[in-house]
Amino acid sequence: MTKEMIHSKDLSQLLNVIRIAQSQPTAAFPQLDSNYFSEHGYATVRNLNMPKLIDDNGVLHAKFWIVDSQHVYIGSANMDWKSLTEVKELGVVIWNCTCIANDLYKIFNIYWRLGVRGAKIPYKWPLNLRTYFNFSHPLKLLSANDASIFISSSPRRFSAKGREDDGDAIVAVMDNAHEFVHISVMDYMPATLYKTYNNTYWPKLDNAIRATAYRGVNVRLLVSHWKYSLLGMVHFLKSLLEINDGMPRIANHSGKIEVKLFTIPVDPSREQIPHTLVNHNKYMVTEKIAYFGTSNWAGDYFISSAGVGISFISPTLVKSLNAIFMRDWTSKYAKTIREFLTESEYKLLLLLAKEEKSRQFYRFFIM
Repeated sequence: MTKEMIHSKDLSQLLNVIRIAQSQPTAAFPQLDSNYFSEHGYATVRNLNMPKLIDDNGVLHAKFWIVDSQHVYIGSANMDWKSLTEVKELGVVIWNCTCIANDLYKIFNIYWRLGVRGAKIPYKWPLNLRTYFNFSHPLKLLSANDASIFISSSPRRFSAKGREDDGDAIVAVMDNAHEFVHISVMDYMPATLYKTYNNTYWPKLDNAIRATAYRGVNVRLLVSHWKYSLLGMVHFLKSLLEINDGMPRIANHSGKIEVKLFTIPVDPSREQIPHTLVNHNKYMVTEKIAYFGTSNWAGDYFISSAGVGISFISPTLVKSLNAIFMRDWTSKYAKTIREFLTESEYKLLLLLAKEEKSRQFYRFFIM
């Protein structure tokens, strides 16, 4: 018996141990690896038909692991080799914490139930899937006197009683800030993008940013720019900057919104690999709370796609995450919108925006 056969036999014994919940395969994303695992008995796989469950376009966008009911990973990385070598990712690992693992497992259990053929979202989820931990009542870690945690989830219909909605969690973290809010996301758009019919304006997070700055808090927003960047995104980002001059002075201080675009240089040897060379992060840090998410900041990800977030009320983790943000913010890869565009392009942008031709301009100069 070869070493490979022994390894294969050992893996096959894990059939009832390794479980994968994923979006239903499509022509664009055929899920070949998980299909291989399933066919060879290495894992049990269930596919969620999100468009059928939600009655609109959506995906299972959550990215997390639960291991031995003790260890947890939540972050931006897809389960794809490109996430390890071609994409800038960020996540958090929690070791030896059954309370967190069990709470996250309740969300996985919901995915698992919805992966059965013909599954429908129930009117109410069973009581054993409810949670007692949320923004108002976080879980206090016994191993760290200064740390509390809660896990949030979206869309709301995927959450059992007690679970904080992910979009609400983001807003609550911002509302709780008094000094600064630092945000790093791949996509930012105060609208839905992927609806079958009419997309709609969705200002939930955009309004929260404006309201936070209006209270005197400094907000920094680091957004990725790459060849797949959303058309029109730069204009919504510019609109955040436009309100700075109107901020009220509170105790001789005014809140401020700053925006930078983060670009990873194109490597010709890797340019042919799709959906790579991008800062894929989805996190936020204030002077009090560190938030790690799995959703891009656009309406669909909170309305019709499944995602999770985890928030830490922890000075230690806040310091670490903010150091990562400041490293990226001050790096040569991060530029203000004014720096990103040349002087002539910037003036032309203003002119064309007034003429309602900004979409064509953005495609010409940015894509």
